[in-house]
Amino acid sequence: MSVRRSSNYTPERIAHASPDERLEAATDPHTPFEILHALAQLPGSHNARVRGAVVAHPSLSVETLVFMADDEETSIRRTVAGHLNTPTDVVNRLAFDVDQSVRTFALSNPNIDPGVLRVCVSDPTVEVAIAKNPETPGDVLVTLAGSARAEVRLLVAKHDNLNDDVFNILVNDSDVKVINALHVP
Repeated sequence: MSVRRSSNYTPERIAHASPDERLEAATDPHTPFEILHALAQLPGSHNARVRGAVVAHPSLSVETLVFMADDEETSIRRTVAGHLNTPTDVVNRLAFDVDQSVRTFALSNPNIDPGVLRVCVSDPTVEVAIAKNPETPGDVLVTLAGSARAEVRLLVAKHDNLNDDVFNILVNDSDVKVINALHVP
């Protein structure tokens, strides 16, 4: 039984397909969203590769992203956390995931609520992710400008949301790379 472009393939039949057929369906750009959603619901670590292909699919629906945010596999949650179509409430929740890498992807997602960034900025393990987020607000950048890590301060110096307060902090930085990266706000 071939999954690829099969007009009679249903979500019910996908449950009984072979692992290779499931993976083929998950990677086929023509697979309809209802089949992708059925594939996303396959439990167990033996289906993690299929779910990984689903979460990377170009036609993935928001509904399926929301469903996959609770996946048992860290790699799936991490991809959902960084996906630009993931709704803000889901990204916000994933910013507090038990896994550090999931939190990092969520905090670098521009869809995250700025309030979550304000809460998490005090955690030095996620400073880089917050500094890389193009939507990080100026008040959070002010906090990051005081980071002990030059890597973080350098990202802040290059940030598009750099404001006068951040500039005034970093203009006297101990690292010349940070100072050289500054642009006038």
